[in-house]
Amino acid sequence: MGSLWGTYPHGVLRRVPQVLLGLLFCLLLGFVLTQGEVHGRTFDEPLQNDYGHRVLDWYLSFGGDRGFLDYPEQTQLPQHGPFFETVVALFQSTLGRVFDADPWTVRSIVCGLTGVLGIALMALCALEIARSSRRIGEQGRWWFAFTAALALALYPRYTGAIFNNSKDLPLAVAMLALLWATLRLARRWEEEPDRMPWRDLAAVGVLLGLSMAIRVIALLWVPVLGLLVVAWLVRAGWSRPTLRRAAIGTGVIALASYATILATWPYVFLNPIGGLPDSIASMSKYPWDDAIMFGGEMIQAEQLPRTYVPTWLWQGSPWLTVLLALAGTALAVVALVRRRGTSADLLLVAAWLLPVLALVAMRPTLYNGLRHFVFVIPPMLLLAAWALVLGVGWLLAHADGARWRTWSAGVAVAVVVAAQVQVLVGVARIYPYEYMYFNAASGGFAKQHSEFETDYWGVCGREAVLWVRDHWRDYSDDRWATVQNRWGSDGALEPYLGDDLRVLPEGKPDFGIYTLMDWRRDPWRKFTTIKEFEVDGVVVCTVKLNPLLS
Repeated sequence: MGSLWGTYPHGVLRRVPQVLLGLLFCLLLGFVLTQGEVHGRTFDEPLQNDYGHRVLDWYLSFGGDRGFLDYPEQTQLPQHGPFFETVVALFQSTLGRVFDADPWTVRSIVCGLTGVLGIALMALCALEIARSSRRIGEQGRWWFAFTAALALALYPRYTGAIFNNSKDLPLAVAMLALLWATLRLARRWEEEPDRMPWRDLAAVGVLLGLSMAIRVIALLWVPVLGLLVVAWLVRAGWSRPTLRRAAIGTGVIALASYATILATWPYVFLNPIGGLPDSIASMSKYPWDDAIMFGGEMIQAEQLPRTYVPTWLWQGSPWLTVLLALAGTALAVVALVRRRGTSADLLLVAAWLLPVLALVAMRPTLYNGLRHFVFVIPPMLLLAAWALVLGVGWLLAHADGARWRTWSAGVAVAVVVAAQVQVLVGVARIYPYEYMYFNAASGGFAKQHSEFETDYWGVCGREAVLWVRDHWRDYSDDRWATVQNRWGSDGALEPYLGDDLRVLPEGKPDFGIYTLMDWRRDPWRKFTTIKEFEVDGVVVCTVKLNPLLS
């Protein structure tokens, strides 16, 4: 069968997907430059920001300053990969020195641009997949690239967290780069089976090392690579030369990966034998023993049910996207079973399903929705876009004068567009808290807010402290006022305090900012609520006034 989309359309319309892709990135750049600050700060950011600067100090002092090790043992912060935090600290330090740039603004922009890079990598992965499969023509390649990029751009729990999640979102971006490099490696190895692709092997190793130096959970990519090697051996034969090439290639990836880890992760550099195993052991059962709300019940994060990951993938994603991803998975599996599939089909399915199955089987410590495994979302979206483009392309390529097939293609596109409009409406109702998105099929935010974690990072504290900054003089004649943040971090308020507000870490503040969830204890029961902040009709944050002022 010839390639789909091969003869439709011609002329000016051939450039439509490229133009749309360019327009998408223009809009994304505008989004990053104008909307970063309104998404607030998370309670994790002050600590991570400090960690990045301490690691940067270690590099600048040529290993003399080891302040990055001086954290409370229970945080196990040195065992967390510092690569991206160090990059952010480098930009903050450089731009602050040269342009006197605000460090928190720099942080938002660097994180946001990294998120846009991930969307660009989605397009690159799509182009590489289409090139490897040859199941769609040149026009279909670019529609696939645009569809894949748009799918990630419209995924609320990705785009809504690109400004203030400097761990999980950069990991997803790094693993997208790793997926792209692995796709290129697989294709070139298939095209030139007698040639050792040294640069591609090294690139995969370096990107795997960088991913692990962000979060060690990137180690889950190793089984994906292992499955690819086994598939290649099955196809090429288990001869001695073939086994030798596979062993050499594996060794190159392993050496490049570990060299990159040593270069970008000081904790492992200082403990080259036991550092990485220690970090793996620490992160696999992270000692976070708090309870979280899941399905209307309080459950310990270390004892989550096996349904945790599938539940969040379903309800935290646009519903049609999940259905298309399942369809794309089925298409890829059928192609592989019939021996018509490619390495790209195998990689996509493995990159999505293997980590999910591993998390379900191992039950590591997880919390905060799907943020710890958001790196599985891009391959899931690629499968969804693949199913859509293949389906529409098949209908157009086999129309043969049958209008119903052309109309069917139009209806399919219209349904997808309508579903995405529904997503945008849902996002508009909770903006700028997109990271709390629940799809309409699960009942949306208004229904699920009392059943699952919502504003787990307390980013609503930004709106609250800005209100206090504008209105505190209505309640006090003092020269300045004190404020305290619960259950978020006081450090998350600091970028917005101004000159007249001060954080009071302990004791009773003049104004308390309370991130409201049904199971959280009110720390200031005798304080008066003077302001409420709602998301889709649900109160998520309140400002409370000390009774001495009232």
